[in-house]
Amino acid sequence: MKFLKEHAISYVIIDAPWIKGWEGPLAVTAAIAYVRLHGRNRENWFKKGIATVERYRYLYKAEELKRWAAKVEEASKEAEKTFAIFNNCYENFGIKNAKMLQYLVQEA
Repeated sequence: MKFLKEHAISYVIIDAPWIKGWEGPLAVTAAIAYVRLHGRNRENWFKKGIATVERYRYLYKAEELKRWAAKVEEASKEAEKTFAIFNNCYENFGIKNAKMLQYLVQEA
C-alpha cells in the first residue's frame, strides 16, 4: 500500500469469491478510489469446462450491498473520485446491482 500511495497508483478494492467470506481491504492510495465487485458465485468460479459468463452469474442481495455502500461512502471521503464497477456480467445482474448500490449510497 505504501508503494501504491507513493506513486499515486489506485489500489483496487475487490469483492470476489476466491476466498470464502473474504472482502478486500478498504484502502485509498490515489485520487481515484476503485471498487470492483465480481460476484460471489464460488461454486462456479473454480469449475472447469463451463462458459466464463457462468462464473459471474451472481446477483448481490441488498444486505450484501449495504456493506459495500458503506465502504464506497468511506472511500469517497478520501478520494477525489470513486468508481464502483460490477463484473457480475450475467444477463443484466451488474446493471441491477449498480442501480441498487447507487440507491444505497444515496440513502447513506
